[in-house]
Amino acid sequence: MNKVIALLAVVLLTLLSSAALAENVTVSWEWPTTYCDGEVLPLTDLRAAEIYVSEASIPRVVSNCDPDGPRDVPPAGAIIANVPVSDTSMTIDLQCDTTYYFVIRAQALNGEWSNFSGEASRVLDCARPDVPITVILT
Repeated sequence: MNKVIALLAVVLLTLLSSAALAENVTVSWEWPTTYCDGEVLPLTDLRAAEIYVSEASIPRVVSNCDPDGPRDVPPAGAIIANVPVSDTSMTIDLQCDTTYYFVIRAQALNGEWSNFSGEASRVLDCARPDVPITVILT
């Protein structure tokens, strides 16, 4: 009987420590105010956005505003969050002591997607959960 209680205590402690390893993190961003060529971009020209979160750096292509140039490809295995233009933040559950990489891309009213923003990275320190992660579209 004592062995069963000890085993249950170990299982319970394992479950509790695993639960403590995840943290709700607020990811916030700023919408772009210009197109890649510097022209003013009204927020009304945007339909939505996708945020990609990965434990590995997210490959991006260098774009020179060529609409027929190479396009970024969403990374396999990344967490993808769809966000409406009215939002500027979201909460996502991530693992503590893990480095995460974030990019965001916007969709125009005509359905075209931008390339990825500059990449932001952060080691999630669950001892400091109130430190927000900000992704700025560039």
